[in-house]
Amino acid sequence: MKYNEEQNVLYLKLSGQLSKEAILSVLNWARSDEKYKKSTGRIWDFREADLSSVDAMTIIEMAQYPNEFPTETSDVKVALVASADLEYGLGRMFEMATESSAAIQVFRSIAKAEDWLAR
Repeated sequence: MKYNEEQNVLYLKLSGQLSKEAILSVLNWARSDEKYKKSTGRIWDFREADLSSVDAMTIIEMAQYPNEFPTETSDVKVALVASADLEYGLGRMFEMATESSAAIQVFRSIAKAEDWLAR
């Protein structure tokens, strides 16, 4: 996890074979960090991640997880970055299934995600 205080962006980089539990563990760990603020933009970097063991129902279930913390997800932008087609497609599925007030978008590059967060 890396925090850019000037841009108010938290970078969460995941790699290797991932499960729902692993991803939610990272989210919970980030939430417990003192730098985590509800207005902080987030970039989830899945470029080195393998989500082949995560099915569609798991993505939909994970998309509902932020609803448990509504005050932390309002007025925040969340960028998912994935270069491989599978991870990008699962990111789009997550984006479409999310019912929180957070703005979520999927990108293929960190630079485009950063540009979007800066707007």
